[in-house]
Amino acid sequence: MKKRISKNREKILIVFIFSSFLILFLKLIKIQLIESEHFLNLSSKQSIIILRSRGKRGDILDTHLKVLATDIYAFSVYIDPFLVKDKEKTALILSKKLNLPYESILKKIKSKKRFVWIKRKIPLEKKEELEKLNIKGLGFIKEYKRVYPQKKLASHIVGFVNIDGKGLEGLELLYDDVLKGEEGVFEIIKDAKGRFLEVKERIKRRKGNTLILNIDSFIQKVVEEELHKTVEKFKAKSASCVVIEPFSGRILALANVPDYDPNFPSKFPKENLRNRCITDFYEPGSVFKIVTASLALEKNIFKEDDKIFCENGRYRIFNHILHDHTPHNILSFEGVIIQSSNIGVTKIAQKIGLKEIIRFAKKFGFGKKTGIDLPGETTGIIKPINKYSKISIASFPIGQEVCVTCLQMATALCAVVNGGFLVKPFVVKKIVSPEGVIIKEFKPKIIRRVISKSTSERMKKILYKVVNEGTGKLAKICGLKIGGKTGTAQKIENGRYSHRLFRASFVGFFPLERPKVVISLVFDEPKLSHYGGVVAAPTFKNILLRIKDYLLKS
Repeated sequence: MKKRISKNREKILIVFIFSSFLILFLKLIKIQLIESEHFLNLSSKQSIIILRSRGKRGDILDTHLKVLATDIYAFSVYIDPFLVKDKEKTALILSKKLNLPYESILKKIKSKKRFVWIKRKIPLEKKEELEKLNIKGLGFIKEYKRVYPQKKLASHIVGFVNIDGKGLEGLELLYDDVLKGEEGVFEIIKDAKGRFLEVKERIKRRKGNTLILNIDSFIQKVVEEELHKTVEKFKAKSASCVVIEPFSGRILALANVPDYDPNFPSKFPKENLRNRCITDFYEPGSVFKIVTASLALEKNIFKEDDKIFCENGRYRIFNHILHDHTPHNILSFEGVIIQSSNIGVTKIAQKIGLKEIIRFAKKFGFGKKTGIDLPGETTGIIKPINKYSKISIASFPIGQEVCVTCLQMATALCAVVNGGFLVKPFVVKKIVSPEGVIIKEFKPKIIRRVISKSTSERMKKILYKVVNEGTGKLAKICGLKIGGKTGTAQKIENGRYSHRLFRASFVGFFPLERPKVVISLVFDEPKLSHYGGVVAAPTFKNILLRIKDYLLKS
C-alpha cells in the first residue's frame, strides 16, 4: 500500500514539473514570437530617447554672394534630472555658467522627466567649459544656429528666425519652405542605469536651398549710413529708401530707420522691425505731381511752354483757398513742375478732370500692391470716385487725399523714366539647391505700358530741370545729369492738416539718358526743416556721390 502511494506521488510530481516547464515554454514562445515587438519597444523607450532636429537652413546671399544669413553649428544642453544628486548645487553652477535664472533651472532639474532642455544653441567654447565640470546627467546635442554676419545690414529685407529656425520676418518668413532643411532624427542612448552613453544621428539632416538676391551690399550700406545721418541731423522720427533699377525692377537696396540686428531681434522695439518702405502709407505731396504732369503731356492737353497764370499765390476752389509756398504770377507748364506750384498743377488738373487723373494714377500702380517678394506690403489708398468732393480737384493732383508707399513712388518714377513701362519690383534673383543647381531664376516683368516713350523723354527733361533750376537744387551734382522731384506733405493731426508735422520726400534718377537707378526717399517728421528739397534732396545727392562711379562701372 505504501509503495503504491509513493508511485502516485512520483507521478504527480512528474506531471507538475512537466506542466511547469510547459507553461514556461509557452510563455517564452509568447514573449519571443507574439509579444516580441511590444517588449522591444518597451526596452527601446527605457534605453533610447528619440529627438528630431532640423537640417541646415539655406544661406541668403547678396548679388555678389556676400553672406547675409547662414547657419553655424551650436550645441544644445540637456540633462537627466534622475541622475542629478545635488540638484540645488547643480542648478547654481549652471545658472552662473549659462547666465540663466537659478529658479528656472532648479525647476527643470526637479522635473520627473528623464530628459529636459537646459539651454538651446550655445557656442563650442561654452560647451567645452561645461564638459570640464563633469556634471552627471548633463549632455549635448549638435544643432544649427541662424546667424547674420552683416548684423543690421539689410535687416528689413532678410528678416529673422525663431529658436527652432522658423522664419518670422522678411525673406526668412516668405521663403521659409524654400530655405528650411529636411529634418534628421537623433537617438540618445542610455545604459541600464539610465546613464547617457552616446548620441547617434539615425536619419541624416539635409540642407535647405539658398537665396541669391539682387541686393548689392555696397549700395545697401551706403543707403543705410546716409539715412542714419539725415535722421540724426534733422531729428526725424523715421526714414525709408528704395534703390531700384528702372528697366528691370531689381531692388538694389531697401532700408529703413529705425532698424534692428536680426541676431537679437527681441532686444529692439517692435516698431523697429517694421519694413516701412512697403508697410507705411502716407500722403506723398508734391512728388505725386509727376502723375498729373505725365497725363497732361500724354493727352497732349499741354505743351512744355504753355503759359499758366498762378494767381500770385492764392486761388479759390469753391469754399477753399489754395496757396503756393512761393507766390507766382505766370509760369510755363514745365515751370509749374519745376517750381512745384500747387495752383499751377490744380489748373492743369482742371483741364484734365479728376476722374481721369484717378484712373491714370491706378495705371501707375497706386492703390494696389506692387507684388514685391517681401511680406507685409500694403496697397496704399485711392478712394472710390464718389468719395471725393468738389475740392478734391485741388488736392488729389498735388498728392493729398491719396496714400502711397515709398516703394510705389519708386516704381511710379521707374515708369516715367524707363520709356513708360510699369515694372514689377523684386528682391530675389535665384534659388539654388545645396548641390549648386539653379532651381528657379527670377526675370524682370513688365506689368503694362503707362505712358508713351515720347512722354517719358519729355518728363525726364522736366525733372532734370527740377534739379538744376527748381525745388530740387540741393540734389544737383556738378558734371552729372540727374532728375527728380521734391515733396513736402502735411500730416493729419486731430482731423486737420498739421502746421508742425510733415513728411519730406524726394524721388530721383541717374543718369538722364538711360537711367541706371531710381531712388525714393521719405523722412517722417523731420525737425529744423520739413521741406523735401532741404531734407531729402541732399540725402539723394550724398547717396549718389558715393555710388555713382560704382554704378557706371557695372
